Amino acid sequence: MTRTNVCAEPGDSGGSFISGDQAQGVTSGGTGNCSGGGTTYFQPVGEILSTYGLTLRVEGGGGNPSPSPSPSNPPGGTTWQANTSYAAGATVTYGGVTYRCLQAHTSMTGWEPPNVPALWQRL
Repeated sequence: MTRTNVCAEPGDSGGSFISGDQAQGVTSGGTGNCSGGGTTYFQPVGEILSTYGLTLRVEGGGGNPSPSPSPSNPPGGTTWQANTSYAAGATVTYGGVTYRCLQAHTSMTGWEPPNVPALWQRL
């Protein structure tokens, strides 16, 4: 676990922790906010990758990490819908853009892919 004073807000859990061009972990919790400061904790990426049998892949040398399992549905996937269970790796379209699910979850109104980068990666 890493403790920092990096700015975080409610809803940032699951977001990436990057140092330079290296993935370090994911946001795991904290106190405070970006207006008043606080403490943010990050779970090491190695533990997460090992636990879920994932490998880190960098696409195009741009330093954008993504889990390597194939999406559970074809590129473009289905259209995103609220109140739907999505598995990690599933792909959906929303607003004409394709997204990959980063964490298994049941969607809710307000959690549309562009609004929740901790849950969806734009492809």
